[in-house]
Formats: sequence, C-alpha cells, structure tokens
Amino acid sequence: MVRFVMLRRRLAFALCLLPCSVLMGQAPQQNSVQAVLDKTESSISLTANGTPFHAEMRISGVKKEPQYEGSITVDWGSPTKYRVETRSANFHQVQTVDGDQTQEQTEGDFYPGWLHSFVTALLDPLSVKPLLVDSKASLGASRSSNGSTVKLCIDRNDSPGGIRDDMTWSGVCVTNDWLLLNAHTFVSWMDFSDHKDFAGKKVARSYSTFTGSYDEVIGKLTSLRPLQSTEASAIRVTQATPKDKQIGFAFISTKAEEARLESAKPFDWPPVREGKTEGYMIVHALTDAAGQVRETSKYNSDNPGLEGAGRQAAMGYKFKPMLVDGVPVQMEMPLVLHFTSKVVDPLPVLKGAELLKQIKGCNAKLVSDMRIDANVTPTHISVNEVGKLTGEGYGPQVDAGNPAVVITLPTYTPSGPPHGLIWDCRFAPLTRNGVVTYYHGDLLVVRSK
Repeated sequence: MVRFVMLRRRLAFALCLLPCSVLMGQAPQQNSVQAVLDKTESSISLTANGTPFHAEMRISGVKKEPQYEGSITVDWGSPTKYRVETRSANFHQVQTVDGDQTQEQTEGDFYPGWLHSFVTALLDPLSVKPLLVDSKASLGASRSSNGSTVKLCIDRNDSPGGIRDDMTWSGVCVTNDWLLLNAHTFVSWMDFSDHKDFAGKKVARSYSTFTGSYDEVIGKLTSLRPLQSTEASAIRVTQATPKDKQIGFAFISTKAEEARLESAKPFDWPPVREGKTEGYMIVHALTDAAGQVRETSKYNSDNPGLEGAGRQAAMGYKFKPMLVDGVPVQMEMPLVLHFTSKVVDPLPVLKGAELLKQIKGCNAKLVSDMRIDANVTPTHISVNEVGKLTGEGYGPQVDAGNPAVVITLPTYTPSGPPHGLIWDCRFAPLTRNGVVTYYHGDLLVVRSK
C-alpha cells in the first residue's frame, strides 16, 4: 500500500437525490465521477501539483484525553523530497524522504491509527480516490435547505450476497465549487472545513475524526506557509533506515485475519440491561508489526451495549505478523467477535402515571380506552441519564398500557413520524435505588385536528 493510504471510520453517508448534471446545469458525462475527483483534488490538495510548503497541525480530543493529543509538522519540497514529524503521548517519528532513500527516527513501537489518519488527511486528502474510480461508484447531488448550496456525493457500497464489502465501502462529499467536505472508508472518516486560500488552492484548516468510542478529535492547521529555501535544503537523509525497520501498514479482510489468528485471551462478557445476549459484532482493530492488537474502535454489533466490551476483548487478540515485501507491517482489519451475555437489572419501561411524571413541557395526559386509529401513533421512547431523548420507535408492537400517556401534537404530515415529540417535550432523569438510570417509555401520540 502507498504509505499515506490509511483511512478510518463509519457514520451515516449524505443522501444524494438528483443527478449531478441536473443541478450543475451540465450534460451528463460518462466519466463524471473521475472528473469530480480530479477537479476536487487539484483544488484542495497541497501535494497534487502543489508548491513547496511548511505546515503545522495541532490535534486534540474534545474530551481532552492525553492519548489523543498530538502534532504534525511537514516540510514538503516535492513527492520525493519531504520531512514529516508526528508526535503523540507514546509515539514520536521523524520521517525524511529524499529521492529513493527514507530515514525514520522513531520512538515507540506502534504508530497510532488516529494520528496517521490526520497525516493522510493533510498530505493525501483524496486517498480514497482509487476505490471510487470504479463502475460501482455512484454520483449524485443534494441542495441545502435554503437551496443556495449544492453538495456532490460519490458513494461506493458493494454488497455481494447482500453483505456490505467493508474492503471497498467508501465515499466523499464536495461542494459545487470543489471544496472537500468529508471522505470515508471502513478505516477512516474525516471531515474537512474552514477552507482558505494558499498558493492557488483552497486548503482546509480544520479536520475532524473520532476516537474508538466515537468522541470527536479535531486537528487544526496552525501554520501553513511557503517552504523557505533553507528548509528545503535541510531535507536530506543522513542515514537511510532499512526497510525492515520502517513502519508500514496493510488493510486486510476478515477472511485474511481469521487465517492469521494466533491466540485470543479468554474474555468474560459483562451482563447487559437489554438487547441480544448472543450474537456477533465487528470491531475495527489495528495491530502493531508483531501482530498484537493495539488500537480498537466501535463499528457495529448485534447488541450496541456490548461494543465497549468488544473493544476490550479485541485487545487480547494476537495475529501472525504480515509481511509486505518481506517486511512486517501494522495490520488494520474488521475483526468479527462472537459474544454471549445475560440480562441483569433490565432497563425500566415506564407507562401510564409513572411515565407521565417524567414528561414536562408538552401536552401530555392520561387517557383510558384510547382507540388506536390512523390518527394515533403508538410510540416507544428512550431517555438517557440526563433526561435527553435519545430515540423514538413507532408501530403497533408498542404497548402503551391502559390508562396510557397521550401526547397531542400539532398537525404533521400524515406520512411522516411525529417529530414534534422531540421538539416540544422535556424529560426528567429517572432515579432507581438511588442511581440515575437510562429508561424507556411507551405512549401514544395523537395529531391535533
């Protein structure tokens, strides 16, 4: 793999509604995906036919966790002459490339994936491009709510046998004036914003991704200026690093990692308060060059309440080292885990008078013998420990009890869900046995006539 092709993260992808050519006022083009990617890359990438530059980035998690503090410094003369210094709490590397020689001065035996993803975003923001220049990628567009901005999105979602192929899942969104908004694959999600002029480019000054537990990490470009001649002349290799001492990366499939598994430490799955007690999950896992898992991220699970435990379980996995050109590399993979658990202390589901006590700020009351018809929507809600509504579900399977809490909302589109519940109601935190707890509630929503 190319050194900077290391990506990361899942999130919902923006919906593309209309053909790009309709919104852009252009005739459809057979190579429109290629054209959009090429134009965007030439408009925003510092290293795509760019001028020599010096850049500095500071990285920090919104929760100010020390393990997600870092920095990147780049002196870039050309694709074959550059110096990149990366630093985090437990890793520091100065990589110098001069022609066909590479020197790496490294402290630490594991290059954190989140840190490397920022290096990729800065030096190769469209590293996802090779995956998208494919007949299976689709191009579409959507307008902003006020109709003033067009967003172009390219999406690839291969699903052989109805199962998404995480090795090729990818996408980007750009504005109609070629500013990159986000880029994603299984191994990376990066948002780009605050684009400003530099040497004929529109370069993002703010970069945002997520930790393994989905807390935001932000990189800010604190300095971007032309590279001085003295800095350019200082980019030179004094002692080349042998290939077997350099840090490389490889993204491998589930099938490949299963064949390489050496050992997995026994793991006792914790009890859950709801959901499936047996099933599977995928953990985004990264190993060091020796094959030991060193970094994990949530991805998906048959029981989301066990994703944190799955990350811990994955840390006990060890794989046979993978060799690329005879050199062991760090591996990145969708690691499939099987879990078995049990339900303990189930989350409370409130109905009737007990639920009514928790609801404030909207028209809620108890009603007996409510007849369910097209004007009534049985609704299941979820409320977190601080009283924030975190989810709604609708359907006849909801048992609201009798008497039931009935919330009357202003008229809404008959085909749409009762979103007024989110906007108009407030919920009190629930305390059980002296502990504040997450809870559910079943009620009925009625359209006002």
